[in-house]
Amino acid sequence: MLNPTAIANPENYGPEDIKGLFVRRFKKDVQDQIAGAMKDRRVMKRSDDASPKEERAYEILAGLKFRSLDRAQRAGQLLFRTVLEKALFSSPAACLQTINARLKKLESDASPEAAHDRTMLQDLATALEAITPADFSKYRKLLADLRPDGKLEWNPENPADRLVIFSERIETVKFLKENLARDLKLEAGQVEVLYGGSGQDDIDLQQIVGDFGRDRAPVRLLIASDIASEGINLHFLSHKLLHFDIPWSLMVFQQRNGRVDRYGQERQPVIAYFYTTPKNDRVRGDLRILELLIEKDTQAHKNIGDPFALLGVFDEQEEELIIGRAIEECTTPADFECKLEQNAGDDLLAALFGDAPVPKGFAARGRTRTPASLYPSDLEYVRSGLESLLPKLDVQAEADPSRQMMSLTINEDLRRAFRFLPHEVVPEDGRLHLTADRALVKKAIKDNRADDRAQEQTWPDIHLLWDLHPVVEWLNFKLMVSFRRHEAPVVTLPALERGELLYLIEGEIPNRKAQPVVHEWCAVRFLGGALAGTIGLDDFLRRTEFGARAWPNPGHEPNLIPLRSLLPEAIAEARRWISKCRVEYERRMQPRLAAELEKLQRLHGRQHEQLELDFRDDGAGFRETRLRKKEEKARHIDRIFHEYGEWVRDSMTTEDQPYLRVAAVFRGDER
Repeated sequence: MLNPTAIANPENYGPEDIKGLFVRRFKKDVQDQIAGAMKDRRVMKRSDDASPKEERAYEILAGLKFRSLDRAQRAGQLLFRTVLEKALFSSPAACLQTINARLKKLESDASPEAAHDRTMLQDLATALEAITPADFSKYRKLLADLRPDGKLEWNPENPADRLVIFSERIETVKFLKENLARDLKLEAGQVEVLYGGSGQDDIDLQQIVGDFGRDRAPVRLLIASDIASEGINLHFLSHKLLHFDIPWSLMVFQQRNGRVDRYGQERQPVIAYFYTTPKNDRVRGDLRILELLIEKDTQAHKNIGDPFALLGVFDEQEEELIIGRAIEECTTPADFECKLEQNAGDDLLAALFGDAPVPKGFAARGRTRTPASLYPSDLEYVRSGLESLLPKLDVQAEADPSRQMMSLTINEDLRRAFRFLPHEVVPEDGRLHLTADRALVKKAIKDNRADDRAQEQTWPDIHLLWDLHPVVEWLNFKLMVSFRRHEAPVVTLPALERGELLYLIEGEIPNRKAQPVVHEWCAVRFLGGALAGTIGLDDFLRRTEFGARAWPNPGHEPNLIPLRSLLPEAIAEARRWISKCRVEYERRMQPRLAAELEKLQRLHGRQHEQLELDFRDDGAGFRETRLRKKEEKARHIDRIFHEYGEWVRDSMTTEDQPYLRVAAVFRGDER
């Protein structure tokens, strides 16, 4: 999709084939640039010994040997005993629901094998039914940790101390809601659940998520299935996340934890994993593999930032299958750890970047600079620009320097600048407040979440004033067209010599796709009517101090005749200047263009080599239809490479035909 020429064989490609098609950054790579916005997480492992009734269930589970249930096991499926163990690691309620669903399927099977399996399942079900909440050790541990003197130090009276509990199984979610609300004496509305499916539509889910981040909403505890593990912000008022069951996928680890451990979290994230420790050696060994996942995820978060590489499949279901197979094959934790380390070493993306460290943001800062500006801030630019235009515009605007704020009404012309944005961006009263104070904007966002009206109004009343805000872009256009075609201001500056003229000219040169790739400003200087050289924008600003200090307006009309007479020469000199810039651009681009075209030629050959392999003669000879398909595919390859090659040439090649615009003429005071 990004480069149709890159891969000859989609079933077999390496790092060099996809180099340059992506950039990978982890939290640790940008942490120095966003100090305070990402806290180091605290991880807690909370376990308790199994109760006698739980031990009985685990003993039965460990001894299960089915005769019919796994007989027709398909590829990609786990043994039913493994499915039951996964459910029991979540809760007895979840395991019981799985058993009942399977018993229902076995009702119509009259074979002796099915009868045996029904007996085995009913024995386990009887043991599970005997496990009350008081016998459920993991739940008792959770309950103790949630009490006022518990390890989690949770205070449901504090609206900013909200808690998220994840479980894979909906039956476990329902169990937790019913029992926690009763045992913790939580009031109506303080516990909410997210599990999707019947009974919860998208509107309900959005309402619950919105309330969880709203100060005045009563919800304090959110119990969710993995439907809430992706794409939802839960960190506004919550920094504690509990795994009531351990995921069998490192991708789920990351997705769940990312709900509270994310950019903008103001407190240290607390991640807690709950599990029951049985005495049964078989089950305890299986659990140890899950404990190993906790350790590896924590290490990856601190060190390499990419736990997905540990299993090497980058697919949630495949990861669960790998964990399940390891359990079924009785893989020892030590052997499984070796496998994880080997996969991490074979990571394709790590191989792509080699042993060199990924460039960090602070290294890139040395290759960036702030563009020159005539104004000390965006706020001052907007204030000055609006003041100059207000006599011509049906807009009211006021500045509040103490809050770094501009407030203005929206007329119909300005309203069109917001036409592609959500309607709630524009306040109902048509009054916009823009500030350059980022702390003030953050406070407005927080206040908006606390507002009862926020269910309908999801945009804060105060906007961030920056160069890409629609108001600023609208103002840019209005200021640009405030001078008519072939018009430019003439500015008299005492800083210049008598008889000195500076023509400030903007120049652009596009590539052959009409995209501007060379963009330069220059000032053509005349002294006493004679050309005296050309300087760049930075030198011009230093020479004139324009924008750095306030210059008085002399208030008299300049003589425009000599300025007009020198204009053709100024344009010609600016054309030479921008053409030199183009030559420098071409000098930098030519090696890159040649390398890209050489790469395309090499890839073109590989595509045809792969075509020969795909349509090789197997001894029976080519049928006419097969030969026609091969020729059609060859023509397709040639067309793709021709089009892509032309695109590369057009993108990296310019024509010496600059667009020039005289922005202003600066003159020394003749009096």
